[in-house]
Amino acid sequence: MDGLCFCAAFLATAALIFSLGRRPITEAWVWFLLLIMIDGCFVQGFLIEQHIANHLFLPELGAVDSISPLRTSDALEWATLSYLTACAVMLFWVRRRRDAVTQSVDHEVGRPVIWQIRRLENVTLAAYIALSFAEQRLGLGVLGTVTHHLPLRLDTAVVRTRADLVPAILVLCIWLESKADEGRASRPLAMLVGAGVIDLFVTTSRGGLVNYLLPAVALWFVTGQLTRRRLAGIAAAGAVTVILFPLATGRRIAALAAGGAYQGAQPGGFRLSNAGTYLAHFVLRVSGDQQILQTLGHTPSFFDPGRLLSFLAGSGGDGPYFTHAIVHVTTPGDFRAPGFIAAFMMVGSLPVVCLLVGSYCATVGLVWTRLAHWTTGPAAMAVFAGWLVPFTADGGLNGTDVVALALSLMTLKVVYPHLVRP
Repeated sequence: MDGLCFCAAFLATAALIFSLGRRPITEAWVWFLLLIMIDGCFVQGFLIEQHIANHLFLPELGAVDSISPLRTSDALEWATLSYLTACAVMLFWVRRRRDAVTQSVDHEVGRPVIWQIRRLENVTLAAYIALSFAEQRLGLGVLGTVTHHLPLRLDTAVVRTRADLVPAILVLCIWLESKADEGRASRPLAMLVGAGVIDLFVTTSRGGLVNYLLPAVALWFVTGQLTRRRLAGIAAAGAVTVILFPLATGRRIAALAAGGAYQGAQPGGFRLSNAGTYLAHFVLRVSGDQQILQTLGHTPSFFDPGRLLSFLAGSGGDGPYFTHAIVHVTTPGDFRAPGFIAAFMMVGSLPVVCLLVGSYCATVGLVWTRLAHWTTGPAAMAVFAGWLVPFTADGGLNGTDVVALALSLMTLKVVYPHLVRP
């Protein structure tokens, strides 16, 4: 059965890849979703099988002796059918709707007003530093700790402005400066990298730098400017992230220990011998097979719309329910991400999950098509891609994430006319 699942997934992937053309602005969203699902559904499945074969201990799943082959086979069935549904929808979209997207990435941007762009960059960076300082002083948005809510949920406004709106504005500046300066835009790019490093210290996020660079990488991919030099820069940023990994881990553990939620020893600094462990963390950062295994047995008999609405409207999305009811982690402020397949499993049976996965992929394609026609097209699509990757990987079903994305995209539309001349 496992061999049949892998064979079907391989054939679906091959059919989809061979159908993709060389128009990144048309099909980039397909690549983003495809890579996330391959990692979550099959790379992690392979790692789990290796752990079981070597009788190792799987975090949050317990000893491998408690994991039956039938259970892993069931998890692979859920993952494969969901993956095949996503591939079918994306394949249909690529073949039927690609002509609906503009064929050129050379959007009319007018003449960028450099001094206006530079002033916006300075104001944006200053606002980011001020908001980061406020978050740290007030204890907002630190992963692994309980957030102290401000009146009128001002804490959400502060965190979302710093984490979502500021990077979106810097991506817009990168796009406009690259138009005016033959693709360089080193100044706003340096600001974006600096913001990612600051985020590591403020939130203790071990993937903060990666999340901040995702929109810039997506922008280069969409506009066909992903040169060898930029690929080398991306590799260097990845190396820096791996080196900073133990530092971020130490800061998070220190935050947990200060609240009495951690009693162990502090981790040491970066060790080259542990580089493989650090890299494995980022491979497993995409929630997938492990979370599907955990969610088996917690799915409704058919469909639970009330639970879905509670996830979308509640604080934290489906993270608190998945963490407390399924993973049984009760540490205050410590939440686990289910991944988008396991997230749908919590609200429906297998046919419903396939339907929701297909609807999700179709919605992503529709949004991507609409954004391509905006005057801020490449920048808006890059911001959407930077949001799409962690949202899909985590499967948070958090309505606040959607609202933050919409506000960021609308801000680009409002700011853009003030940065160009007809």
